[in-house]
Amino acid sequence: MSPYPWCNFFYRLAYLYRVNGEEGKNMVRALCRCSTPPSGASFVIPREIPVNFRRPYDRMCSFIDTAPLRMLAVFPNLDDLFSVLADLLLEKHIIIVGSNFSVVSTVVMSLQALIAPFDWMHILIPIVPSSLLDVLAAPPPYLVGVLTSQLPLLEKVPIESAIVVRLNSEGVCERVAYINETPSHLPHSGWFSGVRIGLNLLKLQPPAQQSRRDLCNLFLTYYASLFGEVVLRGPKGYIHNKDRMSGASIAFYEMLLTTQSFANLSEYVNRTMEADNNEWVDNEFIVAAVRTNPEVFPRHYQHLISEEKQGGGYVAKHNDCFGSSELDTTALIDGFGGHRLGLTRLAAEFAMSCCARKEDQLVSSDDYYPGQHDWMTSSDVGESRHLSGPVVEAAEEMETVQPAEFDIVHSPVVKSSIKQGRESIKHDGV
Repeated sequence: MSPYPWCNFFYRLAYLYRVNGEEGKNMVRALCRCSTPPSGASFVIPREIPVNFRRPYDRMCSFIDTAPLRMLAVFPNLDDLFSVLADLLLEKHIIIVGSNFSVVSTVVMSLQALIAPFDWMHILIPIVPSSLLDVLAAPPPYLVGVLTSQLPLLEKVPIESAIVVRLNSEGVCERVAYINETPSHLPHSGWFSGVRIGLNLLKLQPPAQQSRRDLCNLFLTYYASLFGEVVLRGPKGYIHNKDRMSGASIAFYEMLLTTQSFANLSEYVNRTMEADNNEWVDNEFIVAAVRTNPEVFPRHYQHLISEEKQGGGYVAKHNDCFGSSELDTTALIDGFGGHRLGLTRLAAEFAMSCCARKEDQLVSSDDYYPGQHDWMTSSDVGESRHLSGPVVEAAEEMETVQPAEFDIVHSPVVKSSIKQGRESIKHDGV
């Protein structure tokens, strides 16, 4: 049906098709007839009341149908999160254990999304059926979920080595156990590192203001700065920093170079950069790596800067596929992307959110439907003007998975100001 593991998204489409009568069936049929737009572009379903959808940016595909922002609450200790991510990158055996089916499966899928642009190439099972627990004794790497009710059966499986993440009844990591393994160290993730500061700032923001776009940008640029030179330059790319690296960081790099995910990403990146049509500029991970290492790739860096000075970027390539609100931001300011996340901006947004007088209120249970992870906010409901019921909910979900990348109108601060302005207009009777 699809190369993407968007189980929850397709479940919602099926729910829309079954429950919402002929209107829901017509919408799903219309969606199936639409051609796939470019990355980040919009398309309209030709119906009596047109409904506008937007395809997520390609770099956000791994975050669709997952809850990456929830990992900030699941792992209150960022050291545990960084250690588990390092274990994933090094392709070890990882087991997530918890009592709630939905929470465990969500954590499994969200963790594998957080290592993008690296792909998890091995066994991935959100919840292992009891009849298949013996698979965990196999040597290939795996990322799986196990319910606490299955632990008596799991104890009988001869597992040689594994990392076990235990979730409490509230779905929060209470400890990470290592079975014949040692904790892995993610380089440059110390107390004063940009990735740790950025995640801490995101954690301090109210949930309604936390953005998948910010989280994606934070990790993408972090991986680009951490692995970019190694991926683009080859196995010896990190040696020039070897004298300044700790023993744990050197060990991490040496193990990373032997993984299948690194080999696949390295092959793809090198092939893309050698192409005659400069298609690498459409891959934000490669762009971020080139920005981080201009002295290593001067020719590519100069080409990137030259293209952006001429207004190159997604808008220039796809012309009118984007909404008018993006025309003045995407190409002219951020070009092809790959910029580091502005920690100052995150800090400013957090400070302004603390001064805000009002916060979005959660709606009643009538606005909840099966398969929905999070409660809808009142602002989400208020912006749906033409449709109601599951049709609106499915449309809103498709809108939420797309990032409003490089669009100041979509920033939490501006959204709050716009909302307050609308409320004042209604109050004045204008």
